Amino acid sequence: MPGGRPDGRKQGQHKPFSIESGSPPGYDSELRSDKREIPGYGVSKADSSCAEGETTFESTLVKWAFGLLVLMAAALVIVAGLIFVLVRRTSNPLLQALTPEESDSDARAQRTGEAHAWAGRNGFSFLGYFVERSGGGFIAAWKRADQATFLCQYLIADKGGHRSAFDLVTLFSNDVTLSTGSTADAHLFPKPPGYYLQSFSDLSLDSQWTRHASMEGYLIEKGGARLASANISLVDALSDSIRKQAAYVRSLWFWPLRSLYWFFIRLHLWHNRSIQTLREMGRIRLPNERR
Repeated sequence: MPGGRPDGRKQGQHKPFSIESGSPPGYDSELRSDKREIPGYGVSKADSSCAEGETTFESTLVKWAFGLLVLMAAALVIVAGLIFVLVRRTSNPLLQALTPEESDSDARAQRTGEAHAWAGRNGFSFLGYFVERSGGGFIAAWKRADQATFLCQYLIADKGGHRSAFDLVTLFSNDVTLSTGSTADAHLFPKPPGYYLQSFSDLSLDSQWTRHASMEGYLIEKGGARLASANISLVDALSDSIRKQAAYVRSLWFWPLRSLYWFFIRLHLWHNRSIQTLREMGRIRLPNERR
């Protein structure tokens, strides 16, 4: 039929849409054969590869995060374990004086020359060298003749040798002690009542002594403290102090867990602050305020 089509439809007439045909009117079968090119019809190969890549990346990230958490937990357990061992070991200190022969053969004694010179200029007399048998610590000690004030130099094993730490200690009556240290490590553990500790980094012995003497006067004038007898044995005083410290720490609830806070936070919050500053911050009370 002129102007007609083989299927009987007139020119320009479209085949009706039907479910059987599965195609809307005017739908091109060639386009339908490649569904990847039809926006919104399905996921292309490129989109699928991208999704798979994102899934792999997220999975890897989760594994890394989990591994990091495991390592951090292990590190915390190790730190808590080391602190636990340290407290247990110091519960029964074994301080012993070295003989002159032992001192001459110990290379650590050769590193105390600066402290020897300073002590001589400031009225301190040499007491001797001591070792802590259970932990291997080495101590050189001096004492003022007129009062129970000591200078101790600790040689601590470190990479490549030993590092020095200095501590000035004054004993008062009624179990009151003032200590001025040179490292933040001194604040690792909370101190028992009556033990006043301050520590400062990068000070000369002259500056450390000035700050110690200043707080010594502060405790006497503001805190009502009284100096103890000058006839006190360093070994007895130091052993008693270490033993009381360990007993006090072990008396605190959940102290192995709390030691993580002490190690990572506390010692930094208390370091480089004087006794007066700590008292003004409300962290300590003076001897006459504890009654």
